Amino acid sequence: MSLGNVYAIATQAAGVAGLTDLRTLIVNTDPGGIAPNPTPFTPWSEILPDPDLNGAEIPAGLARCTWEWAFLFKADVDVLLGFTPNNVPTAVFIRTRQYDGSFANFAATMQITRYDPPVLKQCKNVKVEFVALVPQ
Repeated sequence: MSLGNVYAIATQAAGVAGLTDLRTLIVNTDPGGIAPNPTPFTPWSEILPDPDLNGAEIPAGLARCTWEWAFLFKADVDVLLGFTPNNVPTAVFIRTRQYDGSFANFAATMQITRYDPPVLKQCKNVKVEFVALVPQ
């Protein structure tokens, strides 16, 4: 199955083969599905404290990315929380937009790092972070 240029997620148990298009999971906010707002993909997790001999920064570590929504209905936040029980950092598989704009599959550690308490069943400022991305 080719997902093309879509955001997708799967549990570690389901593996890459279980990647499911977010537009089929996040359907309460918009029946047509809703992808996250485009956010930066960082191909490294840190910059080493000392530059190289030419004074250039040295990127290091594994990639990271963030998925953000201005708001989601609480039911959709609950779908995302289902991938990370008790919102403890959890191993998952994702398909996400990379630094160059193309999409690829990764193993990652997921945590929902922010969402405002629901008001009228809507949560604003939903932010899901994925760290230690490993290409699959």
